[in-house]
Amino acid sequence: MSRLISAVGLLVGLTATSAQAADYPEMMRGSYPASWDMSDEGDPLGFEFGVRYFYSAGFNEMTIAGAYHNFQDTNHAVEVHGRIDDYSTGTFLKGFAGFSGVGGGSHNTPLTAGAVAIDSGRLAYALVDFGYLGFGTETFTFGPFVGYQFVNGASSTAAPVESVNTEYHMLRLGVAAQADLGDQFDISAELAVNPYTNLSGSLSSGAAIQSNLVGVSAEAMVGYHLTDNFIVRAGGRAWYLTDSIWASGTSSYSSLRAGGILELTYSY
Repeated sequence: MSRLISAVGLLVGLTATSAQAADYPEMMRGSYPASWDMSDEGDPLGFEFGVRYFYSAGFNEMTIAGAYHNFQDTNHAVEVHGRIDDYSTGTFLKGFAGFSGVGGGSHNTPLTAGAVAIDSGRLAYALVDFGYLGFGTETFTFGPFVGYQFVNGASSTAAPVESVNTEYHMLRLGVAAQADLGDQFDISAELAVNPYTNLSGSLSSGAAIQSNLVGVSAEAMVGYHLTDNFIVRAGGRAWYLTDSIWASGTSSYSSLRAGGILELTYSY
């Protein structure tokens, strides 16, 4: 009989303990944040990468030892580009690199004695910018950036044989802006001054090209969002450099390049 009473007592005790255990998690819920899942806060980083086609025309003209030289070319360049946006700070890092063989153009120098068609050439370039888009509204932002651009170009003629090679190292200080036009369109633009550019190069005659340049560059793009992740954009880009403000080395020099851009981008 005593064993039966003991068993009943044990069963009652276990039942009470189970009931308390069932209430325990409910009491503990107040100790945790109301929103334990933080996914609704969004990703603070945004990424873009893709490819571009850049068609451009450019010229370099200079006077060396009193002799006038003019080099013109057209290019069909392929670019890769990328961008990282930190939405929590408003900062961004972007860059691109491109390469092209020379599609056409001419040399007009004392050696050619008139305009002679280019036989071969290249255009290689790269750029990186770091900026802050902390001003504006939810759909329109703008701010300053600082950057560096590298450009290397070369071209040659076959008859007479002549070649030119130039290389630029450019400091960029500018302002960038972005705007969202609804869910499907976006616009971006930038304007930069080049307060210092180091130019070096040479001619096949042995003459050296050396100067410090100043200039300006600009780019504008319009984008259409095909899906949540894929974007197509079109726009233009140009830069102009000169040493007319101060002369150093080469007695005079100016350079211009401008063209159109087509872009396919993956964004996430």
